[in-house]
Amino acid sequence: LTVVLWQTTSLWGQPFVAAEIWASRHPASPRAQQFLGRHYMLLGEVDKAYTLLARTAADNPRHIDLAMQALQLAACHAGREVKVQQHLAQVNARLANGLFSTAAIEVLSILLNFRQQGRCTALSDADLHHMADSLLSNPAYQAGNARHLLHHIKAQLYRQQKSLDGTVRHLEEAFNARPEIGTAVLIVGTFLSGGLREDALAFIARARSYAPTRPVLRTQWMSLLDQLQQQIEAQLSKERADRPI
Repeated sequence: LTVVLWQTTSLWGQPFVAAEIWASRHPASPRAQQFLGRHYMLLGEVDKAYTLLARTAADNPRHIDLAMQALQLAACHAGREVKVQQHLAQVNARLANGLFSTAAIEVLSILLNFRQQGRCTALSDADLHHMADSLLSNPAYQAGNARHLLHHIKAQLYRQQKSLDGTVRHLEEAFNARPEIGTAVLIVGTFLSGGLREDALAFIARARSYAPTRPVLRTQWMSLLDQLQQQIEAQLSKERADRPI
């Protein structure tokens, strides 16, 4: 027993070795190959990670997260730009019917953040919009949390494109999918950035009906909405007072 325990703790003390062993013993397991690919990335072995993920994605067409990870490596790391359209076509063909994976949403969020940093220039905003829309149409991604995250990604894209209407619309969809106070604050802030104070107040009134039932959380929720409402009403009062009679 002591020997077994020593071998086990030694193995998991070397996660890359453990990943290699798991992948070699389970060559048909997409998760084992994906796990090894992540460790290659952590070690800076981008070429190995890309080759492994691209091959595994081709062998497992319903695992759309693998195809998206291969696309990320092709689009966001120098030297593989020529393969971007190939991977993008592969991803787009699978998104609407692939298996659920939080990794697919994570990759989409990473691509958005990288593009905001000036990376992944081989992809366009339209490409990211299309991927998000395809996942939103996928029956496997209809749970509230998945839709919440995807609509947040859409809202970020529209904010980046300076589209107030698109930003608000998808923030409200995110809130409807999973009501949370952070999203409510973003919606109010977006309305205010466009000078839409009355719309902000109307949303605050609606958001009150979604307050949690637990007393502490409900108090925090209502208190924050009260503060926002008071600030907006104070601004409106000042504007009215400053108007010439």
